[in-house]
Amino acid sequence: MKVLELESGCLVKEEYFTGHTRLLILTKGGQQYSSVVRHKWGKTMINLMGFEGHQAVINYDPEIEMFRGEFVNLNGGADFYATDIKGLRKEGEISLAMFLDMCKKDGVEPKKHYSGKFNVRLSSGLHENLVVAAASEGKSINQWVVEALTGSIERRP
Repeated sequence: MKVLELESGCLVKEEYFTGHTRLLILTKGGQQYSSVVRHKWGKTMINLMGFEGHQAVINYDPEIEMFRGEFVNLNGGADFYATDIKGLRKEGEISLAMFLDMCKKDGVEPKKHYSGKFNVRLSSGLHENLVVAAASEGKSINQWVVEALTGSIERRP
């Protein structure tokens, strides 16, 4: 990243983006600071399609000139293809019905369960700034991250 000088005399050394949030790492007079900036982006394509309480991520594959849907949060793979939205809806319903039927026959729970834990790898600088941001709000790192992630998900279109 190119180092930018702000009107305040601060230098922007690093930037991190997550959802609608931008974290800036600033320096001024040898001191390092972090600043959280919220952005309101323009309308984004929603690439999720709902089917009876199940969600599928939709992407376009230019090589075959088709849309591809892939169900998430299932205990196995279930995907589908179509050239238009109406076809995608129909193929998604068929794919999900087949998957759920196979799970029922095999006695398998169709929905994936999550432990509520995951590891995140980040730079030591971002880790340090995360500690500072959380401490400045009187929160644990875990509490700060959970609130940031919750806010980011709630603001999704």
